[in-house]
Amino acid sequence: MPAPIRYKHLARYREIASVLVDEGLGYLIDELGLSRFLPGGKRARMRHAAEPRVSPEVRVRRALERLGPTFVKIGQILSTRPDVVPESYIAELRKLQDEVPPVTFELIRGVIESELDGPVEEIFASLDPVPLAAASIGQVHAAVLHSGEEVVVKVQRPDIRTRIDTDLDILVTQARFVERNSTWGAQMDVVAYAEELRGILHGELDYVLEGRNAERFAEDFADAGDVRFPTVHWDFTTQRVITLERFRGIKLDEIEALDAAGYDREELAARGVHTYLNMVFIDGFFHADPHPGNIFVLPDGAIGFTDFGRVGIISEVMNERLSDLFIALVDRDDGETLEALIAMGVASDSTDERIIRAELSRMFAQYYDVGIGQLKFGDVIRSVMHSIRVHRLRLPAEYALALATFIVLEGVGLQLDPKFNLVRIATPFARRIVRERLSPSSVARRFGRSVRGASRLLSELPDGVNRLVRRANKGELEFGIRPLGLDDYMAELRDLVNRVAFSIIIGSFVVGLSLLLREFALPRWFMVLAGLALLSAAIVGIWLFMALFFTMLKAVRKSWRG
Repeated sequence: MPAPIRYKHLARYREIASVLVDEGLGYLIDELGLSRFLPGGKRARMRHAAEPRVSPEVRVRRALERLGPTFVKIGQILSTRPDVVPESYIAELRKLQDEVPPVTFELIRGVIESELDGPVEEIFASLDPVPLAAASIGQVHAAVLHSGEEVVVKVQRPDIRTRIDTDLDILVTQARFVERNSTWGAQMDVVAYAEELRGILHGELDYVLEGRNAERFAEDFADAGDVRFPTVHWDFTTQRVITLERFRGIKLDEIEALDAAGYDREELAARGVHTYLNMVFIDGFFHADPHPGNIFVLPDGAIGFTDFGRVGIISEVMNERLSDLFIALVDRDDGETLEALIAMGVASDSTDERIIRAELSRMFAQYYDVGIGQLKFGDVIRSVMHSIRVHRLRLPAEYALALATFIVLEGVGLQLDPKFNLVRIATPFARRIVRERLSPSSVARRFGRSVRGASRLLSELPDGVNRLVRRANKGELEFGIRPLGLDDYMAELRDLVNRVAFSIIIGSFVVGLSLLLREFALPRWFMVLAGLALLSAAIVGIWLFMALFFTMLKAVRKSWRG
């Protein structure tokens, strides 16, 4: 049965289906359960071949751009997930631009005055009506507070929350349809991915959360004089408006400006990497959107970060596993890499670990003669994520986010310094983390955690046993045995039973029809039809006999070879 549709989204469903057809992606319509929303003319075009000179990757990117902010954001998020999306699509999705024409200042004024409860002229000493930047969710305006401090005000577009909620509702609904109606959808657990995307986008719509993220970063780096995070002005911040200290500096991708100012790009790249390593491995809280437009070099040489809508959180246990994976990848050790991935929860009970290990061995063979100074960590991570995707494994979201951040970070470093090598900088750091895990205090902390877990388990055990015994006494317990390795035999048995049942039905039909023809005088036309029916039954009977004969012959030959 098709997924139930909320009729309030009907127009948007039709728009999505029409765009897919226009961009030559009609083959996705049935797969996604959208064919019923197409007008007649569009439905007729659905099977037509797409433009031969345009690749599927380009058509997907164009469709996402036409479908608007939600789908652009989804495409950008997926461009960081080589464990989910093929590399050819990732390369195209990276081209998605989040810059859109700004909305009129009158609309922005209305949002600000509604959220901050007062006229703009009373709230700010000045507010530039021309935005510094305009993105799909919001746009940024320069302003000055009455205290004289320069700030930037990020304001959400008036109708963006409703539009994104509608699109996300459609996304999750159709993900459920795909998971119920396709084998690959169930294997990929597409509903979980859709819910993950919904959580990410809802987080980016909450500017209060973004402000808290900025404050936490500032606290984590309070003692680092060469790293800065903007002050949040909470009196002028709500879920739809955020006011931050304005950073004036040079973006990391403005190479000519950095050179003209005399900055050492090699030192900047190394410092930026160390900042991220501290975020991930020390603080367990990291900026998950490290593209150069979000990072400034300030006039005093400090590195300033902006845009905190997307962050990653790594627990202590996750930190240990990520460190193990990092070292295993640098050492190109397939066994340790596999163990680290299993500890991360990538493998399921049905995963054949031997196949994964063999593939990792082949992958690392490519880098056998590559020294650490020449090893590109991003390439290694992409190869591992490719293996995860091919084998339909699932990399938990926070690990995927951390690894994808390292890929982007390496790209930024290479842009600053062509000789940049993430592995050379990060390996001593990761090895230090591993050594610290073996220190007495760290071992004692983990031992204490294990003791607390064991104590909790022992304290809960008597109640659990009592519940189990009560259910057994009531006859509520059921045990099932599932034999393994008998699938082929069961399939042959089902086939045999089906043939026997079919043979009995055909035999009964022939006998019954023969008795009918013998006992009663029937019209000529009925006799002709009966004769054709008997001939058909005879043909089916011969086919069944031949099928059984060849099956027996195949079994005999197999026994002779054995």
